[in-house]
Amino acid sequence: MLNPIPRYLRIQITERCGLKCNYCHREGADVKPKSDMVPEDLGRWLNLLSEMLLGKIKLLGGEAFLHPHLISILCKIRDVFPTTDLSVVTNGCVPLEVVKAALSNGLDRINLSLHGFTLEEAAVRSGTSNRQFHQRMRVLDYLLAHSYNPKLNYVYRGERDFSDLHELLHWARSNNATMNPLDDLNGHLTPEDMKAVVKRILGRPDEIVVAPDPYSLPTEHLHYGKMIVEIKHERLGKFAPYHMCKSCSQRKICREGIHAARLTPDGLLVPCMLRRDQAFDMKKVENPEDVLTWWEAI
Repeated sequence: MLNPIPRYLRIQITERCGLKCNYCHREGADVKPKSDMVPEDLGRWLNLLSEMLLGKIKLLGGEAFLHPHLISILCKIRDVFPTTDLSVVTNGCVPLEVVKAALSNGLDRINLSLHGFTLEEAAVRSGTSNRQFHQRMRVLDYLLAHSYNPKLNYVYRGERDFSDLHELLHWARSNNATMNPLDDLNGHLTPEDMKAVVKRILGRPDEIVVAPDPYSLPTEHLHYGKMIVEIKHERLGKFAPYHMCKSCSQRKICREGIHAARLTPDGLLVPCMLRRDQAFDMKKVENPEDVLTWWEAI
């Protein structure tokens, strides 16, 4: 049974992004496209969240590396949560120097979302330019060469993406990379479908292990030698950790594969991607106890 108070926080520090992926759900956000989180505001909100015993924090957007004060944000997080696992989701189409600076200022890990593996597919899927594509490959090559072991996300929408995923999975296997093929959350692909596609491409895995996550939902790991393909096979609606889940009208369509709270650029704390009507306005509270009281009531 999951703790009703998440220990995993996803912070949307910006809505800026240089790509245009038509399947982007923006974490369920509904704010102005170029909204940036103010570092001073985040510092105050983090202090209010200090009693939530967060074990994992992930920065995202938009494109997190486009925030003009990213290093200040990393430092503020480390001031309040010095040992918490801190990672970022990025499309990698950013200057390598920015990525290096973040890794030198408290960032532990990187999840790199590949919106099309080849240049041709990246251009079609997300409007990736030639320059952006080569920026991404520089970042990816650097992370692999320096043993940062990025997790590679890839949204699979069906057969039209098969050949591109085929090329990516074989490349990832040759580089012992960790892959995380994802569906686009529209409901037409199940975790079993995703596993079947992987097996069509790579064959039967050496083993399949259910890997627990103390801060989120368990995942299935398909092992191919040193390569791991991670499948999000559970859904938040099944576990229903919040009181509101029992009567939630969205529960049947809840396909969220993680258990995390979201903090938006404008200071709303959201319990899940589908229920922004239950958001808690961090700008209106002064004490950490107020946040805990709200979470326990959700």
